[in-house]
Amino acid sequence: MQQGFLRVSSTALFSCVLTVLLVEGIASAQDAPTRAQLLEQGEQLLAQQQYRRAIAAFEDAGRLSESGCAECFLGLARTYFAWGKPGKAVETARQALQLNPPKSLLARANHVLGVALVAQPGRGPEANAEAEGAWRKALESDPAAANVDRFNLAGLLYQGGHPEEAAALAREYLKNSPTGSVATEARMLVCLSRKGASPAEPAADAGAEIEPSHPLYRQPPIAQRRKLEGSVLVQVSIDRDGCASSPTLVRGMGNELDGAATDAVKHWVFEPATQQGKPVPSDAMVSVNFSKDTEGAKDLDKAFRDKMLAPWPAVQ
Repeated sequence: MQQGFLRVSSTALFSCVLTVLLVEGIASAQDAPTRAQLLEQGEQLLAQQQYRRAIAAFEDAGRLSESGCAECFLGLARTYFAWGKPGKAVETARQALQLNPPKSLLARANHVLGVALVAQPGRGPEANAEAEGAWRKALESDPAAANVDRFNLAGLLYQGGHPEEAAALAREYLKNSPTGSVATEARMLVCLSRKGASPAEPAADAGAEIEPSHPLYRQPPIAQRRKLEGSVLVQVSIDRDGCASSPTLVRGMGNELDGAATDAVKHWVFEPATQQGKPVPSDAMVSVNFSKDTEGAKDLDKAFRDKMLAPWPAVQ
């Protein structure tokens, strides 16, 4: 009797344990995060700069997809790039593109591939060519969303010795995004690309009210002797692109500061004057100030290029 009772009790116990395990398995399956939830978690962790955890979330999301997850690889690429690992970003961006992502992801994946390629230390012509192709594909797939890649492509073409196409792309960028964090650099790129190629235009005729120009970038002047100080007044012509030309001394100091001021103003970049909302050429009077502590650039052209290319490529 007692043995039979033990056998029945063991069977009942096994049944209870099995039931509990099945219930817990169902509950854990229901509680497991979905791919969408893991992707959202990865984005949040990336925004918080928790890169290791973001990578783990994107990798977990990828494991839930039997046919591959382009969005997961794109999340990984963006995380590796933000973490300062452009080589890994290139690798994972390529993996995202190999999965033939939908149009909504195609431009983003090509954007990340391009910026990661040019961010690699010691990149060569092959990386530049692949980056150019990636940014062109981004523009083809989504011209509006990939506007920032117009600026990126313009910078790459300028560096590659194609200033005319660079200027055209930078102008196109400005049509779509006339203000913002990249607009000043895009305008600088226009001026740098077509430097000396366009004569000064006559200022717009009086008529409809003209919104005056204002400086976006003031190139520091070169002063040979730092003890010199004062203010030099210069008149300058500003064209529709916002590029300065034909600086003329109006009131000087009668010493080397006069020439330093006019040379520096040639490198200034302006938000152009507008008339009825359209850019127009104008003239402006600007003051170039020198103090005993003025730190002048040794090479104005190099200082201009370094300033323009400092935020390039744009990663918006």
